Amino acid sequence: MGRVQNNLFMFFEGKGGDIVHKKFNVTGYCNPDRNYMVDLTERLNTIRNMIDEGEYFVINRARQYGKTTLLKALARNIERDFVVFPISFEGLGDSDYVKEETFCQVICDLLQESLQYTSQNKNKNDYMDIIQSYCEKKSLGFRSLSKMITEICDTSEKPVVLIVDEVDQAGNYPQFLSFWEYFVTNT
Repeated sequence: MGRVQNNLFMFFEGKGGDIVHKKFNVTGYCNPDRNYMVDLTERLNTIRNMIDEGEYFVINRARQYGKTTLLKALARNIERDFVVFPISFEGLGDSDYVKEETFCQVICDLLQESLQYTSQNKNKNDYMDIIQSYCEKKSLGFRSLSKMITEICDTSEKPVVLIVDEVDQAGNYPQFLSFWEYFVTNT
């Protein structure tokens, strides 16, 4: 049985007496329990292989292609074997990229927020203490940020994966490009 609501076709399936309401989502993150979506298994396996090889990678597609949905699925898919820090640059403004110290403070804040919303990290409090100790520094720069990430990796019982969503507009800012170059060459 189905019906049209708000220009989206909704389908109701009976499973064990339960009714599952799924709909097509064309505006933002897709939740596989609530939305019809493409099977991501093959894409996740390809990305997992890249992570297992220690590779850096970028997912670059047009708007509404499913990048955020794929990254959220990836975080869920690898969280048993890795410590995952999913962060997003969505909502960052020009002032967040002006100075190295400001940008590094934003990264610290995003990592702290990521831990607050992630329950799977066994050493969550240890990571939070490390991040907090660096966030409190008055002159936090790329070198300190790199040391902080290294300390988190050294503390972790599992490999660490940093997932950065909505990074596309950051490429317009020299501070981000400098951070990325420093991060890739020094971690």
